[in-house]
Amino acid sequence: TNQHLSNVRCVSRNEIYICGHRGSLFRGDGKSWEFIGDPDFTSNFWGMEAFGRELYVAHNLGLMKYDGKELLPIDLDVGRKLTCHRLHGADGVLWSFGERELLRFDGAAWAEVVCPENE
Repeated sequence: TNQHLSNVRCVSRNEIYICGHRGSLFRGDGKSWEFIGDPDFTSNFWGMEAFGRELYVAHNLGLMKYDGKELLPIDLDVGRKLTCHRLHGADGVLWSFGERELLRFDGAAWAEVVCPENE
């Protein structure tokens, strides 16, 4: 690719993902790489996290998930536009860190964690 790359996620020894600018998303097995992103997507992917059986990808205007077949947008259902930048999964929770937002996903629903200093 000629796009800048921003994050690597090693799910297992033979399942590796790389994301970057302008919708760049690749899956590799240590020997070869496959483009699985969207060539028409113009936002930059910044963070990724494997959670459950899906790969979540963060961009400045939201989140997407790759279910093994296709890349799909996620409706965060919080009533306003949010930024997403980095992702982290631990103890059964997926966290999304935006410019001023913190989101929590328990596998069933997304919820915003409000910090009074950010309002």
